[in-house]
Amino acid sequence: MPMSRLQSRPPSSSLGTAPHQLMALLRIATFNVACAYLFGPCAWSERQLMLRRLIETAQPDVLGLQEILPSRLADAANLVAPLTLVPGPSTGPTRWFAGAAGSEGNPGGEHLPIAYRADRFDLHDTGWLWISATPDRPGSMLPLARTPFLVHWARLAARDLSGRLLVMNATFGHTPWHHAPTAQVVNAQLSALEAARFKRAGAQGNAPSVFRVRDFNAMTTSEFEQSPDVLSGAGPMDSAMSAAPAAPFVTYQWGRGATRSGLTLDYVLARKPLHPTGDEGIDARHGGLNPSDHHLLVLESDQDGA
Repeated sequence: MPMSRLQSRPPSSSLGTAPHQLMALLRIATFNVACAYLFGPCAWSERQLMLRRLIETAQPDVLGLQEILPSRLADAANLVAPLTLVPGPSTGPTRWFAGAAGSEGNPGGEHLPIAYRADRFDLHDTGWLWISATPDRPGSMLPLARTPFLVHWARLAARDLSGRLLVMNATFGHTPWHHAPTAQVVNAQLSALEAARFKRAGAQGNAPSVFRVRDFNAMTTSEFEQSPDVLSGAGPMDSAMSAAPAAPFVTYQWGRGATRSGLTLDYVLARKPLHPTGDEGIDARHGGLNPSDHHLLVLESDQDGA
């Protein structure tokens, strides 16, 4: 199978100053692929082909992956081909052992790559932050956190000059006392990113579309929905819920293939609602095996991206 290129730095490009246009339909996806298991039916080697087929069927324009170990980055590039993979840094070592029986140890943490269609977008900028009191310090953590939580972000510029995207990919902790501090750090950093961009641009032009894809590890996104989003006048919306009743409410399946029972942990947050694609119904199972213990969540946007 072809290998997509691993991009470590953005190519030179310009956001452009073309007249206002309407960005074409955009497919945004998030997928926790849980790649650590070494043995048994959930072993990474047993699931790779299913994962690739599922991503190929979904045909996302932009995709956030979670739980990619450093040793699996080449595999991840293969999974998303022909999309271009931007690996980002690893989260960093855990505070204490966080592995499970039969899983690969992850002393270096996990990556949260962002993949995108290079025929449609140029990568203008990329960066990252840690959820802590010192977001710029690699591997820093919140008090009592078991592992570092990372946000990997990328600015994408449409090659037809129709608009810009700011995509933030993350995985966060289960413990409820970390949800509000996480929201505060992310929203403050988003505000800083936007303020810096507008300062460089001389406060000209409209805000880019902002999408946050993540394994949120919580049944609510209330802290994020209630936080004012920079320049938009309103908080980001949980796109799957705003598109009810057809949206995939459940994204966590415990490896059993459940589609309408369990928990909603995977979200796509955006400034404006997106539309469900129905791709949560893709049957990617092989016998009794599922591609991941999470569902692939794919949503469409026909919003103005300028």
